Amino acid sequence: PPPQPAPAAPRLEAPRPPGTRCRAEKLQAPSDFCGSGGKGACVDRWETEYLASHDGALQAGLGALRRPGCFPHGVGISTLGYYRSGSTLLYNIVRLWMALAANGSMVGGFGCTSLEHALGRMPKTPGKECSWVCKDHEFSGPAAQAQVVLMSRRAPYYSVCSRRIMDVFCQSPPNRPKEGGVDWVAQKAWHKKCLEEPELFKAETVKQCRMLMQMQADIYKSRNRGGGHIAYDMALESWEEDPRREVQ
Repeated sequence: PPPQPAPAAPRLEAPRPPGTRCRAEKLQAPSDFCGSGGKGACVDRWETEYLASHDGALQAGLGALRRPGCFPHGVGISTLGYYRSGSTLLYNIVRLWMALAANGSMVGGFGCTSLEHALGRMPKTPGKECSWVCKDHEFSGPAAQAQVVLMSRRAPYYSVCSRRIMDVFCQSPPNRPKEGGVDWVAQKAWHKKCLEEPELFKAETVKQCRMLMQMQADIYKSRNRGGGHIAYDMALESWEEDPRREVQ
């Protein structure tokens, strides 16, 4: 008889600890967070297609990742970093790892403070299984409640250049009143002058760099003051050099 095709490898389901399944409608997570009612699953269409087309090759890895005791169900992870440092890349690496391990029992998204209400509704029993990940640029609110804090960093030169390309230089004229409406004519004039005059542009570049480095220092200091540590600090240059190493 002709050879029969091998049966398809069974799709692995993540073992779930006892307790109520993590459901976004009960948590009232922000609608733009993945895992919530508005956004859906924490893997996108492209990732889903990749998982489906490589199902057999991924079975061993998923089996290890979903083995009881490997992934700490109920963990909260915050991915932080100053502007233009790779914090979105870091968040997406964590989101994908968590989605594979938690198998749908998670929420994640940008803006840790928007998770404040949802965290108050997550189960507090030993059987809790609602995991979450958020991305932010400041260490406050739910970001400070995370059991795991990860950070991104980048050579300041590249972050400052990236902000210049985004046209966020020279946005605030000196001595601008703190109260009252914005004088858009004056702001536009200042923006043009600041970009054109070398000394003003130099001062703005230094200001931008110091602002980014202060953001980084504030996260480190705040985490240390709370008795915690940064579990991993990913340099964007390290990712560019060897993405596989950083993902692992």
